[in-house]
Amino acid sequence: MSLQINDVSYAGKFASQYWTPAFYGMDTLKKGVVNVIDNIKKKINIGNIDFAGGLQPRQATPTTPLGTWTVDKKYLEPQDAMLYSIFNPRDLEAHWESENLSELLLERQLPASFESYVIYTMMSRTFEKMETGWWMSSKNYQAITDPLDARYYLQFFNGYISQLVSDATVQNVAGAVTLTNANVGAALDALINIITLNKKALITSTNKYNRMKFVMSPLTELLYNQYLTTGTVYKGIDYSTKGTPSWKGYEVVSLAGFPDNTIIFAEALPSFDGAFHIGLNSASDENTLLMARTRNMDETFFVKALMKMDVQYKYGNEIAMYTTLTAANFIV
Repeated sequence: MSLQINDVSYAGKFASQYWTPAFYGMDTLKKGVVNVIDNIKKKINIGNIDFAGGLQPRQATPTTPLGTWTVDKKYLEPQDAMLYSIFNPRDLEAHWESENLSELLLERQLPASFESYVIYTMMSRTFEKMETGWWMSSKNYQAITDPLDARYYLQFFNGYISQLVSDATVQNVAGAVTLTNANVGAALDALINIITLNKKALITSTNKYNRMKFVMSPLTELLYNQYLTTGTVYKGIDYSTKGTPSWKGYEVVSLAGFPDNTIIFAEALPSFDGAFHIGLNSASDENTLLMARTRNMDETFFVKALMKMDVQYKYGNEIAMYTTLTAANFIV
């Protein structure tokens, strides 16, 4: 693969900078809804423990033990992924940047300023794929061989949503439909209701308003804000208010990689006892690039980065979900 140069006009003065498109970053990490577990060389097992039982009538000489302990585990096993691209600096000879190329042909490299734009753009696009991958990846997509299929970049591990829709213990709102600015409020109330009925420990916690959050897509956030303002019934919201208002005290967080028509209500926070976790070989891998000639005799250069990642959640029955997605959506 080479640099695709569409501008070969080479006329007039050239600006010293380049316009780049808008990129969304790794919202899931930036907005603090997950816990990152770093330095996993191979696999990390996370134990969990529960107890079923309780009090019984007093006996001076106890005879019957009552209660069952359950000790189990979940694990994070980061999977390999690679970023690899090749370019030829001489492709720039038809572009204004040729003025900044080195004099000797055998020493041709990308001009320093142009190289910084190349790396920035490449990594930004890669981070967009990673953000979507945390939620929407599926190992079933490994059957896809066409890089033009957007799912090709989401094949390395099973994302949160693909895991949750296959977990019978998740607290699902029945009969989920396409969200609109008329029904999104009812969907949020349904999520609070299902947690209240099925997981009282979460909803009665003194820290519930700091720990429990609604997680949704940017489109769902838009519908929610419309519901609060321009919906069928005015909610008394000041139209000039910045930010997205909480719903009944619970923070609303939108993530760029999150699917539409889906809302999660859970303890979404960057803590080991939170609901969602990301496992990495090293958080520094994403910032470590290797750039060199493809071979000593070649005119081409390569850029390469290696990463290992996986996601996991704590307990399915501590997550309430409203979604129109099913396991079938993650099968090729």
